Amino acid sequence: MRKIYIIILLVFGTTNINAQNRESADVNSIIDYVTCVCVNDALPDNRKIDCDNEQLTLSTIPVEEKSTVDLFNEFQKLKEKTKTSDNLQFFTNDVFNDKKQYGKIYAFADRRKGNRIEDLKSKIEKFIQNKGTNETGPDVNSDVNTNTETSGNNGNDNSQSNLTVDDEVRNNTTPPPSSSFFSYNLWTIVLTVLFIVTIISLFILNRRISGLEKDLKNEIGKLKNGKNTMPINNLSIDYSSKIRNLENSINNIESQLQNSIQKNLSNNIVTDSSIPKINNEIKLEVPPKPIQEVFYMATPDQNNFDISSLSNTFKPTQSLYEFKVDNYDKSKASFTFYSDEIGIRDAVNYPHTYLDPVCESQNALNQNAKSINTIKPGIAEKRNDKWVVTTKAKIKYE
Repeated sequence: MRKIYIIILLVFGTTNINAQNRESADVNSIIDYVTCVCVNDALPDNRKIDCDNEQLTLSTIPVEEKSTVDLFNEFQKLKEKTKTSDNLQFFTNDVFNDKKQYGKIYAFADRRKGNRIEDLKSKIEKFIQNKGTNETGPDVNSDVNTNTETSGNNGNDNSQSNLTVDDEVRNNTTPPPSSSFFSYNLWTIVLTVLFIVTIISLFILNRRISGLEKDLKNEIGKLKNGKNTMPINNLSIDYSSKIRNLENSINNIESQLQNSIQKNLSNNIVTDSSIPKINNEIKLEVPPKPIQEVFYMATPDQNNFDISSLSNTFKPTQSLYEFKVDNYDKSKASFTFYSDEIGIRDAVNYPHTYLDPVCESQNALNQNAKSINTIKPGIAEKRNDKWVVTTKAKIKYE
């Protein structure tokens, strides 16, 4: 019975975990939408997306838009520490007014005072209300809007028709929408049925196990009483005869070996002199490793390097890339970013000139970086008087 109680506890624990996971997923979807609406407003027109049909990702934001990237990251951090019972109040008001805890979000809202920030809050409010409607029942907000529009046509003030369901509940002008019995209790009914089926199955299984235990005890009792001793005795007799036959065979083989050894010794057979010596020494010669050709290049052009900037030695403040020629194909070479402190400083200040034509950054631009590490070398081919880049190098700011 203790096992049954443990299984019951596991069933209820799993139910509770699933409920928490659904609630966390709902909050995360709201955070993603709020992030999209606000960050989208900060992006240039050619980068904007439709937040109702697309999801904003960090790759959508240009690398040079550092403040926008920071705003995106602060919104996403809400997933780790946001626990609120009133999503509408938090995501349309509190998060934009907390300067101490959400400084970047507060600064974003402060720069858009007035109608601009109110329009964004209105979109967020509509999304949260629609999400709550989809989960709990029919579209209550649509019914309220229809009723307020009808009352507006009868001569009521137009501002009343713009009230949301939340505003009307707070002002006690309309009662909160009642939840559907089936929407709230569907999972409860399903889990209750599963729980009952599980209990019945465990009860039946327990009875079967008890029956098997009784049968096993009966068989053990019969064996102890000697009712099945004849087959065991026959088996023991059969195995004993086989063991004796094996022992006799071993003794015969040992005697034959002894006779053979004595016969060989008596005939003074010497085997060492008749076996020729085999020289098993093998000389291995490793060919010398070919010397790899290395040279240096300065500022790249669009996806290529001009041979006029080639140098066989590193030139301080001028050389930016190190090339290593393929020993088997001299028309191909790998290249990495290779420069001194001045070259690194120029590269991070003017990445469009020195890095972007031939490199792909694996993290955000950091103008305070002390080094630029090559994660994966690039590949270039020699064509006439240029080294043309076929694969860009992957770099990381450190």
